[in-house]
Amino acid sequence: MGERTRVGRIVAWRGRAIRRWLRKVRWGRVAVGILTVVAVLAAPVLGGIVAAFQVIDLPDHVRKSEASVLYYSDGVTELARVGVQDRTPVTLAEVPMGVRHAVLAAEDRTFYQHAAISWRGVARALVSNATSDDNTQGASTITQQFVKNTYLGQERTMSRKLSEAVLSIKAERRFSKDQILEGYLNTIYFGRGAYGIDSAAKIYFGKRVRDLTPEQGAVLAASIKSPTGYDPVRNRAAAEVRWRYLLGNMAAAGWIPAAEAKTAKYPAIAPETSPLTGANGYVVALAERELRAHGITDQQLRTDGLRIVTTIDRQAQAAAERAMTGALKGAAAGTRGALVSIQPGTGAIRAYYGGNQGYGYLDYARGSYPSGGTLLPFILAALKLGGPQPLTTKDDDVASARAVALAAGIPRSAAGDREAAHHDPHESVTSVLARYPVTPTALAASMGTVAAAGTRAAPHVVHSASEGTDVLYPAPPAGRPAPPPMGSRPYAISVQAFFGWSATLPGNRWAEGVTGSQSIGGPVKRAVRATVDGGAVPRADATAWATGFTPELATALWLGHDKAAPLTSPSGTPIDGRGTAAAAWTAYTGQALAGVPVSQPRYPSAGILCGTVCPKAG
Repeated sequence: MGERTRVGRIVAWRGRAIRRWLRKVRWGRVAVGILTVVAVLAAPVLGGIVAAFQVIDLPDHVRKSEASVLYYSDGVTELARVGVQDRTPVTLAEVPMGVRHAVLAAEDRTFYQHAAISWRGVARALVSNATSDDNTQGASTITQQFVKNTYLGQERTMSRKLSEAVLSIKAERRFSKDQILEGYLNTIYFGRGAYGIDSAAKIYFGKRVRDLTPEQGAVLAASIKSPTGYDPVRNRAAAEVRWRYLLGNMAAAGWIPAAEAKTAKYPAIAPETSPLTGANGYVVALAERELRAHGITDQQLRTDGLRIVTTIDRQAQAAAERAMTGALKGAAAGTRGALVSIQPGTGAIRAYYGGNQGYGYLDYARGSYPSGGTLLPFILAALKLGGPQPLTTKDDDVASARAVALAAGIPRSAAGDREAAHHDPHESVTSVLARYPVTPTALAASMGTVAAAGTRAAPHVVHSASEGTDVLYPAPPAGRPAPPPMGSRPYAISVQAFFGWSATLPGNRWAEGVTGSQSIGGPVKRAVRATVDGGAVPRADATAWATGFTPELATALWLGHDKAAPLTSPSGTPIDGRGTAAAAWTAYTGQALAGVPVSQPRYPSAGILCGTVCPKAG
């Protein structure tokens, strides 16, 4: 008790001493000192702003938008051109007030009150950019966006933000608010190749902007923030959530009745059309997603005249189209197909076939389908089986086999993990993991890891992106050793002992691969089998795979349907992986590599597996 009293007296004495010292401090001088420090630190910034006002002026001409060009891997041959202008200028009087309010609710509710710049937004952007490596934080008012689209570019740097701020203030001194809003509505990008609100009205609703309802205007306004992310067809759920949010903002501002905002129904949208048809349309969409992930916006791609060099090899892409066209012609109507071919060790996508419709349509190369036995080489290598032994379903075996496949490049799947954890105790590891969902891209990438003796690389379709002399996105880094156990070269080589077939292509080129199928019907829905050496098991297959590699290319080919249905020829003959799919794979690989020097494999060829362990494996 005495000790606590002594400690309390010491604390009280120190508290009184601190209070006496604080009373002696001359706070006026402290404040002056702090302000002096702040002024010294802020002087360069303020000086820079003053200098910018003296140097930067509104240009006499507006920035001309240019389409971007995507090239094949040779950097010379044009693959596609993106950003063909569809722009129909209108006067502000032609834009219904409800549509104007929708845009203001989405982008700048205080547009008619502020003086060009939202300083709160600028401060937020400065803090974000100063505390992260990603200098992409926005905060732009409609005036700033107008200046960016009309006089500047889409580059996101602090120097460009300073120019934007100065020009925005000067723009509001030269133009009225209505003139700025009119210019903004005629230059902003709404997605689907539409620049300007009248073009967007025609593309999304098949009518002129003067005929739009406030609800339809809100659909267009919602897309401004992210034309792809809030596309009402591609991402309907997200688009509708933002649309409802904008209606709430309009009601809060008194622009529409609150009851109308709550009961409004999402408008019908016209189907998307695109000049980017055929297999190359899917390449453009894939490149667009990849560029977006690296900070290059859809609007930059369509207005800034970028030069995009892809990884797509012209000869290989043509071979993929021919092979898939032939395979689909040999199948019944409604059959779908995909092919992805990747350079082992680099991840560069050399050929990509997601369908035959083009940009904006369902990309079957990005869909997930049961692996159908194509993971069997990883399974057997993990279990270290060397002969016709039964495959078990021990939890350790399943986990070990799955770990090898994941290390090689197969993405983890929550649904697949649940399947593996709750499998039928009478099923083999092969059957359990044959239901594990994979995409053609991921399967090709994992085969590339094997072909490169354990070097794993992320699949990519963009080699570089540049604007003039400025490189916006350099070539991705080379592959790295895969995580254990695939990262071990001896282990990666051992996987080769379990591939299902080997072939000699034209020019005495070596190739090796495995086929797989997913069967439907039957008393047991284990449903996934690979081709069995020595004969086929009668069944109806819903999907067919052929996947494999040469030292130069790792390729996955898939055939199936939108919904489970038997794979057959037009005459009704069953199709499986070892037939039509394998023939198309072989035809593609031979044509894609015609004239390419033959490389030696990085491991001994075995070719001993045909979906189960073959007796000749020994």
